[in-house]
Amino acid sequence: MSIAFWCVFAGGLIPVLVVFVAKSDPRLDVQNPRDVHAIQIGVRKRAYGAHLNGLEAFPFFATAVIIATLRNVPASWLDTLAALWLATRVAYTGAYMADLYGVRPALWALSVIISSLIFFIAGWM
Repeated sequence: MSIAFWCVFAGGLIPVLVVFVAKSDPRLDVQNPRDVHAIQIGVRKRAYGAHLNGLEAFPFFATAVIIATLRNVPASWLDTLAALWLATRVAYTGAYMADLYGVRPALWALSVIISSLIFFIAGWM
């Protein structure tokens, strides 16, 4: 399997893994598991925000990788961009969790640009 596909796998896991921090709240009600997020503060609240943002970012990236693969984009290009996207998303998630709100928008924008590049390269090649 290609590096890009492993990046899709890892990118899909990031939101799942980070939500464990938010769900580790002792006030979590398993009958209404989302209710606790409205009253959370600190790292748990930021973890839930990072989780939601990861769920929002992932489909565009995964779709772009699949389209690029179907269009036979050279693996070196696709693998490099996918790894860069993954590194950016890991950095974004870390910045979100650490409350580094000054760098978050730039990392978010970079991840969108990378996903867009993957998509557009598929159209050019």
